[in-house]
This record gives sequence, structure tokens and C-alpha cells, in this order.
Amino acid sequence: MKKKLYHILTLLFLFSCVSLMAQNPSRDNFREKLRSEKVAFLTTRMNLTPTEAEKFWPVYNEFDDKRWNMQRARHDLEG
Repeated sequence: MKKKLYHILTLLFLFSCVSLMAQNPSRDNFREKLRSEKVAFLTTRMNLTPTEAEKFWPVYNEFDDKRWNMQRARHDLEG
């Protein structure tokens, strides 16, 4: 009985995740939202001064763009 309940809960979770992803069809919009949340999180955690932030974010954004493009290329090759 516990296994059956576990399977049902797992399926409900998966269906809810899929429905949430289907509500936002724009990957770029999702990526920009994620990026802004990452910037806010890292800025507060790293306690960057304005001078440090001015130097850090262009380098980080370039790194993040390259990483994102490589992941998309890998996904395209695998898919």
C-alpha cells in the first residue's frame, strides 16, 4: 500500500512540474528571470563593493553565456 501511495505522489509531482513548465513557453524569459535572481543572490552573498561588482559581473555573465550555449548545444546533440 505504501508503494502504491509513493507512486501516486510521485506521478502527481511530475505532472505538476510539467504543467508549470508548460505555462511558461519562453525559455529566454525563464532564463532572464533566473539570471536576475542569481545576480541578487550572489550580490548579497558575496558582499561586493560597487567597484568589485563592476568588474565581476561582465566576466561572470560571459562565463554564464558560454556555459548556457554549451548546455544547449549538448542538448541538441543528445535530443
